[in-house]
Amino acid sequence: MKTYAIVISALTILILVAVAWPIRSTDEWKKISPFTAVQIEDEKIVAQYEGAFYEVSAIAGISSSKIIETSRKTFKGHWQKRIIEDIAEVLEAAGAPNSKFVSLQLIEPQSGAVKTIEKAEMTKENRQKIYRGA
Repeated sequence: MKTYAIVISALTILILVAVAWPIRSTDEWKKISPFTAVQIEDEKIVAQYEGAFYEVSAIAGISSSKIIETSRKTFKGHWQKRIIEDIAEVLEAAGAPNSKFVSLQLIEPQSGAVKTIEKAEMTKENRQKIYRGA
């Protein structure tokens, strides 16, 4: 009888691990970013992309104001931290598809010119740079 209980317990644990594994794996993709540094300044997202800082106008076709609004509603008191450290999660909450590549609209601070990046890669390495710097 004890052997039967042990087998049932082991199977239960295996099933729980098998069910939880995809959830954990799914959340892992959210630990990525196209930027290497991010700040919130006067209701604007300022980010470093390829070594230069820009005001972020849009990510994945979603305006910065919509990103900020969504983050405030979804993450309440942690809205700035989520934009800075977990932009993929904020983008998902704003309706962007899960992707390792996003389009960016960046405003150059000196000239005000808009720079468009069609396929900016979001990587774990970039997010780690942000996380260590935050």
